[in-house]
Amino acid sequence: GIIIGHATGKLLHIGVRNKYCTACTQGIPLDQHTCYKNWDKSSSEMETDIILEGFQQAERVHGVRYKRFVGDGDSSVHLTLIANVSGWGRHIEKLECANHACKCYRSGLEKLVQNKPHYKGRGRLTQRMRCRLTSSARCAIKMRSKESDIAKAVKLLEQDLQNG
Repeated sequence: GIIIGHATGKLLHIGVRNKYCTACTQGIPLDQHTCYKNWDKSSSEMETDIILEGFQQAERVHGVRYKRFVGDGDSSVHLTLIANVSGWGRHIEKLECANHACKCYRSGLEKLVQNKPHYKGRGRLTQRMRCRLTSSARCAIKMRSKESDIAKAVKLLEQDLQNG
């Protein structure tokens, strides 16, 4: 996992978590190799731990406090930051990644067609139509992201998505 600065585009934090060491599995003694295994918890917790580590070290290492982060649809990172970054953690905002938003939108359309077969077929939510709706949503997000008034942008984006 990494943290990249918005203004500079520079790498601010990098963290690596490994659950596996090839040398250890081959039976090579620890005194004869460098073991890179440093994680015993679940794989899904790796990203959260790395981002938390970066936020906790930011002030000491770079003299900054991160106020926002761009995340995927998973809210566990945000909740962990709020709970574990002392002092200012509760003020951290999560911005949704446009790629993940579109992916979730497309997944929702696919589930709708799968769960409600009467939406499927000619003149309805065909595969081509689902693809076009997702593409339109991506274009709408891109267009509305340039709006300076956030409240207005959200309202217009909502209208765009309702209109397909």
